[in-house]
Amino acid sequence: MQVASVIVITAGVILTTFSAAKPKSASSATKSDFDLKRYLTGVSLLTLALILGGLLGVVQEKTYADFFRKQQQQVALNEKDPKTAPAKPWQESMFYIHFLSMPMFLSVRKNLISQFQSLTASPALIFTLPSVLQLSPEDSSLNLSRALSLPIPSAYIPLLLNTLTQLVCASGVNRLTTRVSNLTVTVVLVVRKAVSLIISVWLFGGGKRGENMDERGRLLLWSGAACVFLGTIMYSLAS
Repeated sequence: MQVASVIVITAGVILTTFSAAKPKSASSATKSDFDLKRYLTGVSLLTLALILGGLLGVVQEKTYADFFRKQQQQVALNEKDPKTAPAKPWQESMFYIHFLSMPMFLSVRKNLISQFQSLTASPALIFTLPSVLQLSPEDSSLNLSRALSLPIPSAYIPLLLNTLTQLVCASGVNRLTTRVSNLTVTVVLVVRKAVSLIISVWLFGGGKRGENMDERGRLLLWSGAACVFLGTIMYSLAS
């Protein structure tokens, strides 16, 4: 049942991927060929990322299985002094994965600087800090200070919200890896991505409201989503 559910989920992912492929047009063969090559390049990169992510999950599962037991034993020895308890394995893994990958951003530093400048140039939102009592140096009397206006680029707010939600997501995934198998984590992530994709397409680029996806694309998208959720139900029953 688990093998069958994984096959159904994989079929759903493939159908969803094909929903983004535009059919060839006879009037623009050259442009279609170029778009097809770029599309296949993107799919290849995503496939490689999925394979590497799966291998990382297997390594994490084995690492947590080995070190979590040792950590539990260490905690049992240090029950009288909780301050000496070691960090949890998922916290260490989350730190090293993100910290060691930071130097790779140097290769796209120009793009990051350009994006940061664009964020800074967004319309500012004025936040007024409340007035507070302050001591006057002349006569040592208490006076109300002037309200302070603090301009903040509006693009910083969704960036901050996105960062916080990504922190919650990354923490949840790493913590989940210590509790269930790598396959279960992968299934959960696929469902999460499917839900995000459906919401994005429905609100911004597809479904009955969007104009960027034809009937064929919508059929493939919803068929793929149905397969993903059906496979997830099958996997849950089998587990």
